[in-house]
Amino acid sequence: MHQIRLTRTSDLDSILSFLKARYPLLSEAEIIEMALSNQYDQETGGNQRAAEHQQAPTQRFTPAEWQKKFAALEHMRDQITPADEEQLDQAIDTAVREVRAASINAYELKSDG
Repeated sequence: MHQIRLTRTSDLDSILSFLKARYPLLSEAEIIEMALSNQYDQETGGNQRAAEHQQAPTQRFTPAEWQKKFAALEHMRDQITPADEEQLDQAIDTAVREVRAASINAYELKSDG
């Protein structure tokens, strides 16, 4: 394994602090690896290829695979009762409100800082 030595500047510390807050489960080394990987993807067009792949999902599966997936979805849909559907809608609405509230709070904290 090779090592890379970095000089910690105040700019680097602020960037790492920001990203560490955003990705608390990652170590600083993993954050740097992620940033380098993202930069490489941008430079080589990796993100563009991924976006094109997402824009054309029909290219991912054969017609038989699509039919199998649709059959599985229909089977699941048939098992959902109207009460389950209402409960799911309520759970989704609650989750959306929680995420929006967290986003607003995070934005307000950034504005105050």
